[in-house]
Amino acid sequence: MIRPQRKASVYAGLICLPCCLIFLVGSIAEATFDQNGMQSSGNKVIYGADDRIDVYEETDADRRAWADSVCALVRIEDLHDNDDGTWSLHTKAYTVAGKPPCPGEAFSTQPTASFCSGFMAAADIIVTAGHCLTKDTLDSLAFVFGFEMLDADQPRLVFDHTRIYYGVDIIAIRHAPTLDFAVVQVDRDITAPGAQPLAMRQGGEITVGTPVGIIGHPYGLPKKLAFGLNTSVRNTDEPFFFYANVDAFSGNSGSPVFDAETGIVEGILVRGNNDYKVGSYCFQSHRMDDDTATPEAINRSITFVSFVNDYHLPPVNDHCEEAIVIHAEEYYLGSTRSGSTTLMSSCGQDDFIDVWFLFIPDQKDDYLISLCESDFDAILALYTGTCESLEEIACSDSGCDDGASLCISLDARVPIFIRVAGNHGTRGSYLLQISSDVACSSPSCGMQEGFNMAGILLMSMMIMILFAFSAIKSVI
Repeated sequence: MIRPQRKASVYAGLICLPCCLIFLVGSIAEATFDQNGMQSSGNKVIYGADDRIDVYEETDADRRAWADSVCALVRIEDLHDNDDGTWSLHTKAYTVAGKPPCPGEAFSTQPTASFCSGFMAAADIIVTAGHCLTKDTLDSLAFVFGFEMLDADQPRLVFDHTRIYYGVDIIAIRHAPTLDFAVVQVDRDITAPGAQPLAMRQGGEITVGTPVGIIGHPYGLPKKLAFGLNTSVRNTDEPFFFYANVDAFSGNSGSPVFDAETGIVEGILVRGNNDYKVGSYCFQSHRMDDDTATPEAINRSITFVSFVNDYHLPPVNDHCEEAIVIHAEEYYLGSTRSGSTTLMSSCGQDDFIDVWFLFIPDQKDDYLISLCESDFDAILALYTGTCESLEEIACSDSGCDDGASLCISLDARVPIFIRVAGNHGTRGSYLLQISSDVACSSPSCGMQEGFNMAGILLMSMMIMILFAFSAIKSVI
């Protein structure tokens, strides 16, 4: 699992949301169109020159090999069984908002079919973006390898069983402002021609200026590679993301982003700037300068690689005696999936699958201990004493929408064992965070920061509406 990391204030940016909404409303009200009636639509974009090429055009043997391990996410209903061991993929014309490509738009005659991208991370594991699927939609999609142009005119649209896979389990998933990834187990080992597990960064950080590239399915088109001479990492300030000026579009979500020199997968694309400008009669790709300050957001590989490596192994902190030491202002991403039974807490029901942490406060203070980004019904319990003689001092099964949290005053240098478990025997992945310098006497204490910010946003919007009505009434 990921070792403790110093936590940035990942929710701090949410404070600016009301101002952003005001700016957005104002921008819409004052929107102008160019002579072709063009208006921005979607997300992600081209930076500088368009670096996207088809697989058959790639002359670098290593990059061709990497491309074999990249797949398209399609809806099962778009696969037609030919009753001969093959399936045909239903496609659509390349249109945006019902408009065709403008003259000169790249790939204008190619079909579209997929809605996201992914890559082979282990024998039966695919990684994609968390917003591409849910536990409820997993059964309705397929992972297809080899949707690409065979030459300038012919896409591969017929696939045998070696190229089509179905999800059977979501090992870990996050879709939040802080994280956006999904680790999916498929129905069997992947044997698609040329496909091999791609190497991922295991630790450390990528640096600004590192040349990178991307492989995936922009806007559902056949597979494209984009390794530009000026494509590189531009910003690494956030703990879970970095930013790079890769040429990418909405269907690239989940696409692996590579270190262009080593081939290591540094992360997956999850969001970016506007895709297209849509006019009265056609659309064209939105273009921005290569040196754009905050281009495409890439979820770092180090946030999900441990779920790939260890999904079939017991957690390293499976027992109290193996508790992982964690400090204030740190986070830990982990899983209880292969955990074993120890004990049960006072606030849980059949929460017998658990993992353990050890927290020793540096000073007497109020601390917020949070599991607010868990993908299962999490239980959080705190204990003093020793592993042979534990005394529960606090327990929570609530405090936020997707997990549990506790706000508690703790004495300096008194060891606190933290137990993470799941109600009714549920298992899953979690993000444990410890924050100091909080006020547990506050009515909001113990609630998810994101929830608090959402309340602030809602209140701000209500005040804005009231001011607007008052202004209108005074004019009338």
